Amino acid sequence: MPASSDETGKKLGMWLFLYTEIILFGGLFLIYGGLIASLIDCHSTGTGSAALHKLLNESQKKETYPRCVTASLKVDYLKPTPIDCILELRGKVKEIKGRKVIVETSLYAKNEICAKGEVIVVQVPDDWKAK
Repeated sequence: MPASSDETGKKLGMWLFLYTEIILFGGLFLIYGGLIASLIDCHSTGTGSAALHKLLNESQKKETYPRCVTASLKVDYLKPTPIDCILELRGKVKEIKGRKVIVETSLYAKNEICAKGEVIVVQVPDDWKAK
């Protein structure tokens, strides 16, 4: 089911602001690509979990957030990401299909988009440890 908004028309997604330190640079005071991919991955799994929680809480009155893992991660690096600023991540739910959530997350620095990702996250079954 497409899930860019909930039943009230509100957009589903999350924002995060992060201040970076000089220790995180990949040379020339830029943030290296692996950290950017990790931030997009982590923010997307959190966004997917929150979206599933919203749906499960409405239908099953679940209070805990579901555990989600990454099934696919695609990152496009659009421009070098400076280290001397606050980073902003914006995650938006594109689609929910059962346990699978497709999330689009963009990373901004100094109000400019530097990277964007599409992440497929999957809810881990509650009994995964027993298997």
